[in-house]
Amino acid sequence: MGKTFSLAMRDYFGATNGAYSVVTENEYNKNQVTFVGPEQEVVERFLGDKIANNHGSRDEILETGHNPEVQFRKYPEGDNISLTVSYKTGRPRELRYYLRRDSFKPKPGENWGVFVRDGELWICHFSEWLRAKIEAGLVVASGRSVLLEPDDDEFQDLVNSAPPGKVIFTNTRWKRDPTLSSKALLDKKHCCELYPDFATFVSKSTGKNYQEAHHLIPMRQQANITENLDSLDNICVLSPYAHRKLHHANFDIIIPDLKKLISTRASLLERLSLVEDDVIGLYR
Repeated sequence: MGKTFSLAMRDYFGATNGAYSVVTENEYNKNQVTFVGPEQEVVERFLGDKIANNHGSRDEILETGHNPEVQFRKYPEGDNISLTVSYKTGRPRELRYYLRRDSFKPKPGENWGVFVRDGELWICHFSEWLRAKIEAGLVVASGRSVLLEPDDDEFQDLVNSAPPGKVIFTNTRWKRDPTLSSKALLDKKHCCELYPDFATFVSKSTGKNYQEAHHLIPMRQQANITENLDSLDNICVLSPYAHRKLHHANFDIIIPDLKKLISTRASLLERLSLVEDDVIGLYR
């Protein structure tokens, strides 16, 4: 059943209005999702007469001279995607859209949503974990400077020491063990995961290429996740350039880098019940 975005969800997605529901197994297998209740209200209010003649299959609509494709902005990247939107044959009030594996196909049990933001129609999908944390006020829209741990030189120096310092860095909400990050550097052969050919320098302590440790799922989310985020599979090995890029570059520039790091950590996301867009959205 479709549900209207709460105030917390509108704030997180930057939406003026929106609605969401869970993708069912049947919808996933048939590659079509029905706009239910408030979801349909959002779409019809925004599109108006543009979809009034979209009845039946895509080919049937094209034969009438109308375009069945609707443009959406996909959250969080903001890419423009096109999805077929139509009323079902014989059911003139049942509106649906068709999933596309190459651009938008959430899995069964995941949430999908539609919302209006800055005068444009957006579509999104997100985990139940993220939805619950947004509703509880534990995950909010904030800048990366607030979200990520600081680029502290002292911690990175310990990570690159030989042997690593036997100390655990603490903060009010997270703990980081430099010995674990040092092991991550060793496992990755002191090679940057994003730019392996990027020139760096040799650490005076280890005689190896100097690299830095970055937690893909920010340690500040530790209060919201039961499993320890200071884990090998959550630690990314990055050159100083790549690390600071993730912290300080414009969002659209770091999206490919985030996707590359996420693509090698499917088991981590599965274990934490997260989807790719959850992680990318945390950096937005």
